Amino acid sequence: MDYKIRLIEETDADFIVKLRNNPKLNRYLNPTSSNIEDQIRWIKDYKIKEKKQEEFYFIILENGYKKGLYRLYKISSISFTIGSWLFDVCENKHLPIITDLLMADMGFYKLNKEVLLFDVRKENKKVLHYHALKKPLFYSEDESNNYYLLTKKQWEESKNNVLSFFGIDTTIYKNIKALYKF
Repeated sequence: MDYKIRLIEETDADFIVKLRNNPKLNRYLNPTSSNIEDQIRWIKDYKIKEKKQEEFYFIILENGYKKGLYRLYKISSISFTIGSWLFDVCENKHLPIITDLLMADMGFYKLNKEVLLFDVRKENKKVLHYHALKKPLFYSEDESNNYYLLTKKQWEESKNNVLSFFGIDTTIYKNIKALYKF
């Protein structure tokens, strides 16, 4: 299998719109316009944030095919937020999990941040259960979301829990991680 992670480009607008507007996948996402031109405008604005290293939006490819999306955003001097984690069907069923782990590693080690922040919709039981494996600190909630944080130390202690739970070989994870020099 061949995996690549790259920053989004305007040419990815069609894929982003299709994925984010797929009713099987978008139940817990903020609404996205189905207009390709709206998405291109959004990407142009995002690219300004990317240059300032305030936000990064990635396309994940498997064997040359676009399979998923992932964002690091609200990047501050000590923290980063993860989100927009959305995947189509992958040959490697663990690719979304591996990507989530890689992105956390990127925030902690490449961006050198100490705190990862994320939110999960309260109805999204599957993702709540997944993130519970990491043992994050619940710090707030609103009507729709639970808000969590995870320190770098907690991350190191919990990453192997996730790999073990899903039966992901640590060697495979490390080999994929090495491709991106995180």
